[in-house]
Amino acid sequence: MATTVIIPSAGVGSRMKSGENKIFLKLNGESILHLTLSKFSGIDYIEKVILPCREEDRERIEDIAKEFEDLDIVTVKGGQTRAESVKNALAICSTEYVLVHDCVRPFVTKELIDRVQKATETYGAVIPVVDVVDTIKEVKGDEVVCTRERSKLKIVQTPQGFLSNKLKHAYDECENLEVVTDDAGVYEKIGKVYTVQGEAQNIKITTPDNLPKEKRVGVGFDAHRFEKGREMWLGGVKLDLDYGLLGHSDADVVLHAIMDALLSSVHLRDIGVQFPCTPEFKDISSAVLFERVMEMLSKKGAKVQNISVVIVCEKPKLAPYIDSIAKNIARLARIAEENVSLSATTTEKLGFTGREEGIATEAVCIVEI
Repeated sequence: MATTVIIPSAGVGSRMKSGENKIFLKLNGESILHLTLSKFSGIDYIEKVILPCREEDRERIEDIAKEFEDLDIVTVKGGQTRAESVKNALAICSTEYVLVHDCVRPFVTKELIDRVQKATETYGAVIPVVDVVDTIKEVKGDEVVCTRERSKLKIVQTPQGFLSNKLKHAYDECENLEVVTDDAGVYEKIGKVYTVQGEAQNIKITTPDNLPKEKRVGVGFDAHRFEKGREMWLGGVKLDLDYGLLGHSDADVVLHAIMDALLSSVHLRDIGVQFPCTPEFKDISSAVLFERVMEMLSKKGAKVQNISVVIVCEKPKLAPYIDSIAKNIARLARIAEENVSLSATTTEKLGFTGREEGIATEAVCIVEI
């Protein structure tokens, strides 16, 4: 029971719009190719791994392959299409069985690989599938032709397993490789293909939307002392008071803490660095600065998911303002109101807030990037 794994790696990533072969894109610090190869490492029935690739990618691919000493990995010339690449790899395949796996399915598990292998030994040609959950329409132009019966449809994944000689024969018999989208489609012309249960997480990374998002946490803190004759702004809301907070800007201690949390979540320096005490920012609205911080996050590809804020003070009493402040924070952060948690507390007369000298605020945020 010896098996060769063919992992086509000759793509150009045009739909990903990354400017390079998408197998080199990093997920959690590792390339997609590395993550995919790691799933086949340590499996005793795998005798060889063949990577059809473009000549310009060969050296880089071989450098990544060297990280897996237990795998016999070789590269071959990739074709203009996926099917041509697989056919080139089959030419040097000498094992009884072959598994063909999309390189850009790095979340496949060893359990699924084993399931496909065992079924291939029984049936000779096997693909993993998952149920279709959406309604499927056949469309011509803008017109719906018919509705397909969902219960008869499946979403096909890889690895796909075959008897090597039979898959070679199927490729030799195939007259139009340009339209082939998977190996089972080639094999169906000469024999039956069977299915095993696939995995929901075994997605194919084809477009930017397929890339998994990372959750990051940011923490921010700020404090300002009271000052007579200043306006009191908290969370972008003006309070009807005869005193405010002292600062170079409008001293909105709530927005300042949130901004620092947001900046820290994407590894940017704090607001003191971003908006220093220069004439440009004298008495500026913190809501304006907040918009600039949101632009910084957008350039990083980050979206705010959740914000939690605790305001610490003995005065003023904030209960009448909590709802309006939370609503305004949600508006500025471009998230739903239910994703903003805002509370106020005291220090039981301890510290500068306990002495009614000012207000402190701590903020925590979660962003997706």
